Amino acid sequence: MPRETSGTFGLNGNAPWWVKAIYLFGVPSAIALFLVYQNAIAFPEALKSHAATSAEGLRLHAATAEAGHEAAMRLTTVMCVNAADTDIERRYCLSPDLLDMRPPR
Repeated sequence: MPRETSGTFGLNGNAPWWVKAIYLFGVPSAIALFLVYQNAIAFPEALKSHAATSAEGLRLHAATAEAGHEAAMRLTTVMCVNAADTDIERRYCLSPDLLDMRPPR
């Protein structure tokens, strides 16, 4: 019996496209192509979800860091006032422009 070369790959002409693809590429290749296709479809949604989660986490971290910084500054001010011996030293501790002032000697 002569071999068929009509483009149906040895299958009858009524086979679905995916059966022809499996016959042409092989089962492992067809599975790999399907997984690549599924990942290409799912990746943009996962990326959007990850970006939203990351942005929210970054906002939360920034707020927490700011609150922690304010608490540390209050504690430092209280410690400075408690350690000050004179009114000049206390004013230095309570000054809003600490960077512009030199500590008293």
